[in-house]
Amino acid sequence: MFRRRASRGAFGADAVAARSLAAFLCSAIAHAASADALLSNLDEDNDAGIVVASPADDSTVGTAQAIGFQTGSGERGYNLTSVKAVLGNAAASDGVRVRIFSSRSNGTPYLSLYTLSNPAISDGILTFTAPASANLKKDSRYFVVFDSTASGSGNDYEIRGTESESLNSQADGWSLNTDRHVGTPDSTSWSTSNEVPLIEISGDAVVRSNDATLSTLSVKDGTPRFVTLMSPSFDSSMTSYTTSAAALVDQITIKGTATNTDGATVAYLDGDDQLLTDADADTEGFQVDLEVGENTIQVRVTAEDGSTTRTYTVVATRAEPLASPDALLSNLDERNVTSLYAGTPTNKIRWTLAIGFETGSNEGGYTLTSVKGVVSFNTASSGMRVRIFSSTEEGRPENSLYTLSSITNNVGVRTFEAPADATLESETSYFVVFDTANTRGGKYYKLRGTTSEFVNSAAAGWSLDDDSHTQFWSVRWIANGAVPFVEINGDAVVPSSDATLSGLGLTWDDGGTATDIALNPSFEASTTAYTASVANGVDQITIAGAKSDSGARVDYFDGTDTALTDADGNAAGFQVD
Repeated sequence: MFRRRASRGAFGADAVAARSLAAFLCSAIAHAASADALLSNLDEDNDAGIVVASPADDSTVGTAQAIGFQTGSGERGYNLTSVKAVLGNAAASDGVRVRIFSSRSNGTPYLSLYTLSNPAISDGILTFTAPASANLKKDSRYFVVFDSTASGSGNDYEIRGTESESLNSQADGWSLNTDRHVGTPDSTSWSTSNEVPLIEISGDAVVRSNDATLSTLSVKDGTPRFVTLMSPSFDSSMTSYTTSAAALVDQITIKGTATNTDGATVAYLDGDDQLLTDADADTEGFQVDLEVGENTIQVRVTAEDGSTTRTYTVVATRAEPLASPDALLSNLDERNVTSLYAGTPTNKIRWTLAIGFETGSNEGGYTLTSVKGVVSFNTASSGMRVRIFSSTEEGRPENSLYTLSSITNNVGVRTFEAPADATLESETSYFVVFDTANTRGGKYYKLRGTTSEFVNSAAAGWSLDDDSHTQFWSVRWIANGAVPFVEINGDAVVPSSDATLSGLGLTWDDGGTATDIALNPSFEASTTAYTASVANGVDQITIAGAKSDSGARVDYFDGTDTALTDADGNAAGFQVD
């Protein structure tokens, strides 16, 4: 009838002690059931011992014991105050733990809802106290689960039980599952046997609801091309969740619905318990702006009774942007959905990948400084190569213009540096071409890509082709629906504001010899007024202004700001009569 650990003895004096303790327990529980308990069978026969955890003499015994019960139909549910049970062979070192679990549809324990506080652990009837906010829904299945926080063989104890199916007291609609279950708290497979733990569940029907749970909780980012999911899937009994947002998602909508929609209230707070303000009150739900990194959002439910609260926490992690805000063109922060090959994976095929782009309308064109790509795999000595190609009229790569510095055996976001003289003309189509300099089989790499047509940053007038092109060997280019991640960096060429001269000279033709005419004062770039004298017989001179900036223009005017005409277009320089 009464089971003990082998390590504590099972024969002789110990056996007598065991029988005496069993007799004590049987007498101790006589008329122990509370008349106002929600559920109790404490006055039934104490004729079974149910082992919890792993005893020293039987390592096959399950680690947890569970007994199911059904709540009544009280409109607002029930406040749980305590659970009584009868323990045997119990000590504090056995790690006794009592919890309330929800129920799966197949009638086995599912999720832990409340952990009850232990009294001083000893043999006999013990009362385990529920948390102040513990509430049970009406007409619902739950489990009382006994297990141990101790580890190792021999840290076991007994729940005394009965083979009777009778109850000594029960509230209206409450019932006890006459089968108990044995398994582990995180198990989906529980076995059953007929012994029923001696147990009493106490509490009160709720008059003013203390239900502080949510019935739904959702997170959305409002950006169709990205997916922001909450993990794990919402369950009203679980209070901690995480979600990840793409770098471009700077605001999410979070919406929590209280189970008691008529009486409970829902508030949104940050990680410091400060109330948040809806970032967009015109949109349904509650909008929260996201910083890069972790953002803690608390959804606090206050029950109808005004004092019971429950807080659900969502930690939303926004990714660090990869795209440079001042890039000429970038799509690095689009959704990562595909891999694209470049190189020669086998001896039979060679892949070259190209993505077209159009430059803006800056009159001076652009200097190219670098190109970025996202490499997910790279074989040793692949000879990874990135080049800029011109474009044919039909929109295919034509001629290689620049080869960027190569990176070998590296993955992730990688930067390929352009030559110092790399320039791009305005309003012109080009291609970024990815291939390998090593043409041997097995030398290749993979680029991450997207199917999105969006770019994350672009200078005025710049655009990216929404189709990339793949070349097999050197035969032909074909369109490829996937777009590699790419970023093009550089600067618009700004025309110089240097309007100075580096030199100014006057000469006259002395019988075919250019003879200098002295300036007064001597030339200085900062001096703008000069005089000069020539003999009466000199009727034409040549003036030569050397510009400081090669892109500047030099014009000549008379004293009334009227443009002068070269008096001798056949002679070198500018002639003035």
